Amino acid sequence: SLRSPCNILIGACALFDVLHQVPLFIMIRSVSRSSVLACGCVSILQFVPEMGCAAGSFAVLSIGVDRLLSVIAPNRYQQSNARVYLTAHFFVIFSFCAFNAFLMFHFYREHPVLCQIPDAFHDGGVSWWAGAIAVVDVIAAIVYALTWSRIKSRADLLEESSVRRIFRTIILVTTFDVLGWATSQMIVAVMFALDLPEHMRLSVLCFAGIPVNLGISVKMSVYYLT
Repeated sequence: SLRSPCNILIGACALFDVLHQVPLFIMIRSVSRSSVLACGCVSILQFVPEMGCAAGSFAVLSIGVDRLLSVIAPNRYQQSNARVYLTAHFFVIFSFCAFNAFLMFHFYREHPVLCQIPDAFHDGGVSWWAGAIAVVDVIAAIVYALTWSRIKSRADLLEESSVRRIFRTIILVTTFDVLGWATSQMIVAVMFALDLPEHMRLSVLCFAGIPVNLGISVKMSVYYLT
């Protein structure tokens, strides 16, 4: 019962989130001791987590697109080739990861940094990284809104309990997952746009991680219990 394309995307999203969370122990040690590392070292340590971060944020959009397709064209959705369908989803996800990897290397500049997620991106690459994920989050919110609009227009064909359950799930996903990613990325984007002093940037970056990590921590409840 958990082998549908949607469930596979949810499982993949969970795996990407695990990869995203791996460097937190390194970051905590680096920040607590105010110890800086060479950019090359940070890029190596953060590469896999950065890809997990990019893939996890885009997977939220992929899950939303999957749900939208399932209500817009349910018959065609059920008859689609699952392997081809999932291959298309993962190709787009990995393309977004490749774009993030390009930003890491294209804007690379050697200088000492702390080992935080944004520290793998330098100069203009940080704005591109934060802005790209923020755009993905906004599109995901729109997709979930369109899904709810479509379900609402067909409410007469569904049981009232089903409509309430679907509405509750969409609200929870949008509030915790999509809004968590969007809030964190927008805080980072605004911080770099304002060019804050180094000591203030550290505090803002640590604070910016709270919404996205809150969203990740409640995913099991949101996706499986609802």
